[in-house]
Amino acid sequence: MAFRPSNKDIFGLVKTCPKIEVIQLPKSYMSTVSKSIETFLEMQRIQLIEGDVWGHRKDTNEYYIIPSSVTEKIKLRAATPP
Repeated sequence: MAFRPSNKDIFGLVKTCPKIEVIQLPKSYMSTVSKSIETFLEMQRIQLIEGDVWGHRKDTNEYYIIPSSVTEKIKLRAATPP
């Protein structure tokens, strides 16, 4: 996670992603995780690991050009009744 998760965030993540096996937090956030959440994750067999999360830069690859052939396929499917 690239943010300091609350207990509610952790419970929501586990509920939304029932097959999750690992949660990675930066070192500075590891010390703020409550003992109850650590116990909960242990009971769910979810590892809590320390490490920086990369890949959240907004200045690179901000936009992607979708080829017109793809948009045409989308339009055709939307216009075709089921």
